[in-house]
Amino acid sequence: MERFRKLMPALAVLCGLGMLGGLAPRAHAGILVTDDPVITDLGGGHSAFDYGVSLGGASYLHAGDYFTMYDVGGLVHADTMAAALPAGWSVSISATGQTPTGLVPTDSPAIDNVTFTYSGPDKTTPGSTAVPLGTFRVVSTGNDTVVGINNFTSQTHYDSSSHVGQTEKNIANFAVPVTTGQPNDSPEPATLLMLGLGLPFIGVAALRRRARTA
Repeated sequence: MERFRKLMPALAVLCGLGMLGGLAPRAHAGILVTDDPVITDLGGGHSAFDYGVSLGGASYLHAGDYFTMYDVGGLVHADTMAAALPAGWSVSISATGQTPTGLVPTDSPAIDNVTFTYSGPDKTTPGSTAVPLGTFRVVSTGNDTVVGINNFTSQTHYDSSSHVGQTEKNIANFAVPVTTGQPNDSPEPATLLMLGLGLPFIGVAALRRRARTA
């Protein structure tokens, strides 16, 4: 029986990280990946993670543009490669990269990355309005009880009057499958959120101790 669940814990920690500075700024243009993928239990210990992806305002998509999801835990290669894609897209898997020049995402060579590359006709956005590009799936042995936060990067092109045709690069965060024993296992969302929210109180306690000893 298939289970469709929203990753509310992962979404909560993404919001918490955003308030605290986070791992990376949220992308405002270029390719945007949803914070809350829909997870489907495929049986046999495999789960599908479906991400809604859109093209941000003042951007255009050119053949060769791409986005990469880093350190996808428990990646099932065959099922990910066989998943249906929106028209004009292809998928590849690698240990490191593919990364736009100048960006430095968290990328462990021990955990696979998934890159989606565009080869269709140019796509543009009307003004500042984002345009949906479709749903992109990765299949993992992970599930919705162990989810971490990592980076994705993208390369598109500017469509604004002052930068038409120039390469646009983005880095932001997304909810990523995590499997037990990964070399760089990410803490679970609830743990990250509690740690982040507790930091200010730790600082206040330290100041009070100093005041007492002064």
